Amino acid sequence: MYARGMSTRETVGHRRDLYDIAVSPDLISAVTDAVLEAVAARQTRSLEPVYPLIFVDAL
Repeated sequence: MYARGMSTRETVGHRRDLYDIAVSPDLISAVTDAVLEAVAARQTRSLEPVYPLIFVDAL
């Protein structure tokens, strides 16, 4: 949510409204800061030429 432009306080409100989960804006900030480097690395990595796919039909 933060990556899509929501502020930390908006994220807190969204979690509270949808999931009835109380978190602080500081926790959202800490989590965002902790994963920011990994997210940037993932966004700039090159893609594999082929990705395997398994389709399971429940019928």
